[in-house]
Amino acid sequence: MPVKTKKRPTTAHLRQMSADALETKRPLLRLAFQMAAEAAVTYARDEVNTYRDRTGNLRSSIGFIIAENGRSVAASSFEPISASPNRPMASSPYSPIPTGSDRGRQLAERIVMDNNDADLLGVLVAGMPYAYYVQNLHHLDVLAGASLIFETELKTNLKAIR
Repeated sequence: MPVKTKKRPTTAHLRQMSADALETKRPLLRLAFQMAAEAAVTYARDEVNTYRDRTGNLRSSIGFIIAENGRSVAASSFEPISASPNRPMASSPYSPIPTGSDRGRQLAERIVMDNNDADLLGVLVAGMPYAYYVQNLHHLDVLAGASLIFETELKTNLKAIR
């Protein structure tokens, strides 16, 4: 009696199976990125008190975009934040100077356009030009803590998907 052997899958077949599995999990991957980014932005905008944001522009410029193949699939609102209840925001809708939320959104969109070949991309930004200096020269947390939260949350979310 002949012995039956199972056919071994080819490398191409294994790649196709892997791609099919990825496609079925794609919505979950997007959600994992979005949930991690939302947690990071909430932390950076609402919980960090290491610097005094006099105009509200720096906190307003913090946000995220999740993109797939160069197309935005989720984004934070980049809602303008007032520095304090008694102080008006730095610029009005009639001002030619972009607000922090405008600059944050523009920077995130530019990064997405520059990386339009990425299959899935999570962009977390602080869009004001001086954010780098506040973070690195003055050693005040603008996005450092938020990026750690993003990384931790994303790892946790990805483990849950498996």
